Amino acid sequence: MSVLSSISNFSREFIRSLFAEAKSVLSSVCEIEMVSEDASQLVLQSSDRNTVINKRHRTVKTGTELLARFDEIKFIDITRHLNDNGSDSWSVSLSLSWFSSVNIGRTTDDTNASIVAARIGTITGKKFVTSRHKKCGHAILQ
Repeated sequence: MSVLSSISNFSREFIRSLFAEAKSVLSSVCEIEMVSEDASQLVLQSSDRNTVINKRHRTVKTGTELLARFDEIKFIDITRHLNDNGSDSWSVSLSLSWFSSVNIGRTTDDTNASIVAARIGTITGKKFVTSRHKKCGHAILQ
């Protein structure tokens, strides 16, 4: 085997390994955590982002960015994701219309997703649904 061929094979394997590791890191799930809750607001953290759901102002914000007003929210959606490695994860989002939603976060614990959605529902007065299953970003039949 020539030196060039060896270098080429090494480079190819290195790049494959690098992309596999990057995919693993980027697709990791950051758990949704309830930071605080009182009668007027709920603060959630996911991926180093705090989301504040304020009952008095009827808004959902992250920092100073307004994500949604309560009257824009149609329902709270819990989506199950079937991952290639055989594990499941669940995302919680606010559905604003057929084409628009606000992602709250993702978790590997279905109970945590349900509790977060229920808490959001209590503050916003919106119902939550768990009707969709996704695999690799594509809808699949249940």
